Amino acid sequence: MKEIIEIFNQLVSTSGRNDKELILKKNKDNKLFKEILNFVYNPYILTGLSDKKINKRVALINDKVFNNIEEVMEYLKTNNSGRDSDISNIQHFINSHDKDEQVFLKQIFTKNLKVGITSSTINKVFGKFIPEFDVMLAKKYDEHKEKVKGNFVVTKKLDGNRIVVIKDNGIVKSFTRQGNQSEGLEEIESDIKSLLMDNVVFDGELIADTEGSTHEIYTETTSKARSKGSNKTGLVFHIFDILPLEDFQNGKSKDDCIVRKLKLSNVFVSNCLPHCKEVKPLYIGNDKSQIEVWKNYALEQGWEGVMVNLDTPYVCKRTDTILKVKVMSTCDLKVIGFEEGTGKNVGKLGALLVNYKGFTVGVGSGFSDNDREYIWNHKDEYLENIVEIQYFEESKNQDGKLSLRFPVFKKLRTDKTEPSYN
Repeated sequence: MKEIIEIFNQLVSTSGRNDKELILKKNKDNKLFKEILNFVYNPYILTGLSDKKINKRVALINDKVFNNIEEVMEYLKTNNSGRDSDISNIQHFINSHDKDEQVFLKQIFTKNLKVGITSSTINKVFGKFIPEFDVMLAKKYDEHKEKVKGNFVVTKKLDGNRIVVIKDNGIVKSFTRQGNQSEGLEEIESDIKSLLMDNVVFDGELIADTEGSTHEIYTETTSKARSKGSNKTGLVFHIFDILPLEDFQNGKSKDDCIVRKLKLSNVFVSNCLPHCKEVKPLYIGNDKSQIEVWKNYALEQGWEGVMVNLDTPYVCKRTDTILKVKVMSTCDLKVIGFEEGTGKNVGKLGALLVNYKGFTVGVGSGFSDNDREYIWNHKDEYLENIVEIQYFEESKNQDGKLSLRFPVFKKLRTDKTEPSYN
């Protein structure tokens, strides 16, 4: 065990990616090391254990004795509902080790081992070793409209928090688009668990069950979704896609879009899911003029836009077979500074300064009075982080530098760490 801990400590203390890869290569023949990597980084291995649960006071049942960590990992693959009896068994094994080993074991069993590598890094060294968690992401309609041929489906573009809910052999878990488990969505997961179907994936967005402007609803959604509560209420799962778990793990569905939409509709016809809502098609057909019709309708309704889904398979990557038609364009940019306001906004935020393709752009619209006061007094929460900016078009200022016309602040993107112009 101490040899394994030392390897992981080396990864933690090494900063360069190339140096971390060398450590992985050096230990590529260490069977236990690789088993632990797969256990921790494989998004489809669930343990049902959080930091809180693994430290929970439970009756000492101990009806299972483990001889080594391999047996514990194998046990958790199938005993992953977080029952007190399972927690007791795991705690008994952990407590039989010294303090350093206990910390290490808890990190493994909760899948919370942070050593500064990703599944992509592991796969670069070991080949296709860890299945990677990816969802279908859209490209811009204006840049790929020539791809629209044959039948397609138009749906409303949602402005929520993307999640994927998986039912795997009766166990329901929710994940962010990055593959991190989303805990506390008990109401939604209970709805999905009630379905007779199994080994299925639902893709959609969390949106707060409240009224208000798009910005206000998104703020409320993010607040609820990222709260620390064990039971996050007041959220609705707006589902726009469904596919078998096997297809999702393989990275591509067998069914094309229209068939998947029909299957999703049948789920809602046959079941009562109070905390889930179907994202129904607005149009199905091959008339491209309908895209402009629904774009205009979105503008009238105050929506962000619509989605154009080509009648093709679901693929786990960014693709031009699903296109976002925005009334206004948006991009995700890094905050690099702040400007103080004038007049009534003295002592408050006047504008965020963001980096757009290497150029500084000031964004002074889209903030409520409360926003301006909060951001000015909590700059550390925004500086060097990503914000979503809505704009009319890319432009150039009087000095010939790139800028944005009518930039408007939309929200802080706590789910992203890198800029994006898509």
